[in-house]
Amino acid sequence: MFYEAGVTSPYYEHTARVHSGLNFADLLTYLHLRLFINPYQDYRKIVKEFCDVYYGKAANLMIQYINDLDAISRNFPTAVTWTSGTLKGTATEANLVKWAKRFHQMEKLTANDPKALANVKDVRITLDTITLSSNYPALRKKYPALFPAPAEVEKRIKAKVEASMLHRYPVNISNARAVWRKKPLDALKRAMLFANCTPKPVPAPLNTVAPEKILQIYPASTSNKMALVVKDPDAAVGFAAYDSKKEFELPFTCGFYNTVSRKFLLTRKIKKEEIKIDRYHLYKIGEAPISSSGCLAWTMSSWRVSINCAEAYTPGDAPDKKYEIWISMKFEGPGYDPASKAKKNRVLIDRVIIVDR
Repeated sequence: MFYEAGVTSPYYEHTARVHSGLNFADLLTYLHLRLFINPYQDYRKIVKEFCDVYYGKAANLMIQYINDLDAISRNFPTAVTWTSGTLKGTATEANLVKWAKRFHQMEKLTANDPKALANVKDVRITLDTITLSSNYPALRKKYPALFPAPAEVEKRIKAKVEASMLHRYPVNISNARAVWRKKPLDALKRAMLFANCTPKPVPAPLNTVAPEKILQIYPASTSNKMALVVKDPDAAVGFAAYDSKKEFELPFTCGFYNTVSRKFLLTRKIKKEEIKIDRYHLYKIGEAPISSSGCLAWTMSSWRVSINCAEAYTPGDAPDKKYEIWISMKFEGPGYDPASKAKKNRVLIDRVIIVDR
């Protein structure tokens, strides 16, 4: 429409969620600029033109990777936007193994081309981060030559993020670097929490539900300083969160909240007789729709331990489609039960489980 109307100087931006050059943002920029000149071109030829220059001898393999991701999006059962994130079913073992082999090959092909090698490694940042979050211990055990120790991958990602930021923002623009580096490094920090552990099995009564119908979300970090994340061998992945300021509440309140519409979707009061003391137990909060922008599973009236469940959203879901919301918690201390082995009252949260029935 711009082209046919005679527009000659368009302006656009796509800074949201591209993290300054990651996730093929540079290719997207080039594609947009070329199509603004003439929208009737074959986009595949433009992609090939870009990749030949940007990735050198690795261009054809990178295009295969792009086509893989494109096919996943095209074959996804519901509508997908460019900000939908990592789609469910992307990080399968077969895909991660195939892509790891492909990137090893691409790095070998560009070993004598510093610019192309740097661009290949830029693309690998997000793939490495997702791989660390995808049952990495099992991948490492099965394919040790493809997947090195988590600390080695972490070092590789940090070095590449820093190199990429310095390339895009010189030394005298340190503020911009700080802003853009935060997103990938926050994602890496969360991934590393899972890289060295295998989650405990889903407990009853959800242990008979098909795995593809379940999404587990762990409180890897909190935005409130009074909500602490601590190591706990009983927890699903070895750590859990609790409110260090508000240690006791009965009945214990929790629920589900839509941060966009600012509506309480669910509120649940857990009575003393329902509590299973000194062990993690699943408490069903209820059934509610998931928002793509933000839904919080909150605990205690303080809300300090609130877990964002937006990643459970499936692009294209009907807005009124409901999921089961469960919170796994361990109550301990004499306030909740005089027989508790713990001397201090607290409620530890180790995971939220979303079930698509």
